[in-house]
Amino acid sequence: MKTPEKSAHACPQCGQPVSRVHRHFGDRVVAVLEKVYRYRCTNPECEWEGIVSLPTPQDAAAGAHAVTWKIRATWLLIGAAMALVAVGGIKLYRSSRSPAPSVAAANAPAPLPVPAGESFDGYALPSDDVRVKGNRTDLTVRRGCAWGVPGGNPYKGTVRQALVAARLPEDVTSKIGILIERGIVSDRVVITRDSINTTSGKRRFDTTIPSMAFGKTVCFGTRVNFQPGHVEVADIYDATDATGAKVTVMVPYVCGNVSVLSERPHYYLHNGDHSVPEPAAAASLVAALAALFLVTRVRRQRD
Repeated sequence: MKTPEKSAHACPQCGQPVSRVHRHFGDRVVAVLEKVYRYRCTNPECEWEGIVSLPTPQDAAAGAHAVTWKIRATWLLIGAAMALVAVGGIKLYRSSRSPAPSVAAANAPAPLPVPAGESFDGYALPSDDVRVKGNRTDLTVRRGCAWGVPGGNPYKGTVRQALVAARLPEDVTSKIGILIERGIVSDRVVITRDSINTTSGKRRFDTTIPSMAFGKTVCFGTRVNFQPGHVEVADIYDATDATGAKVTVMVPYVCGNVSVLSERPHYYLHNGDHSVPEPAAAASLVAALAALFLVTRVRRQRD
């Protein structure tokens, strides 16, 4: 076993001589920016151990260059960053090894009973369903439809009927009706089987449409089932309810169907928007930057 190297440094606690020992991994990280060494007190009753960044005289009074609170704070930050990175890695490993389905898979809709490019008129709702009992229009209400043939069954009712059957608030129904009647378009969307996005790319909507009016029917939970590569265009109209929540209604050019859309949160967008980092990754980045700042500041003060 190698004998610890004696040093001219003095212990900052008891003033006794110290011996140089092997540096820890964290010491080597700090050494990238500031040359540091690790020492241990030779006094068995003291057993102090720490790092020293610059040589000092043997005089115990020269302990000003020993470990300071700033260096200790740096260590804490570096340790926190390393711990967070380790936790994130463990979670990633476990998620990759886990047989449990992801949230997206668990919430994925059931397969449609028709192939791509075909429509499906869905299923009848039970008579005691609130959407049936509360329907004040002559439209039939159903669920689980597929919209596969644009223009195949154009809507034959009024905008108001479609929105009332969709159970929108009266104030929103009136606002949307006026916007559509006067042609006051909020934006335009491009529709494919995999996406409903505004032409600017700033807004994105679910392809499972909360309610769609076609023919003489309003269907809840209508899935876009176009042939791959097929594209349609629609106008959208926005209005807010009494609580300030935004409601968006889509009217495609090809068929005039009146649909209530569900907008996805902005952090799902990939058209130039920045994704939100995981909390552990963000915390690790902050800790690492703070550690770098503190070490750099200590170095500048000593130069």
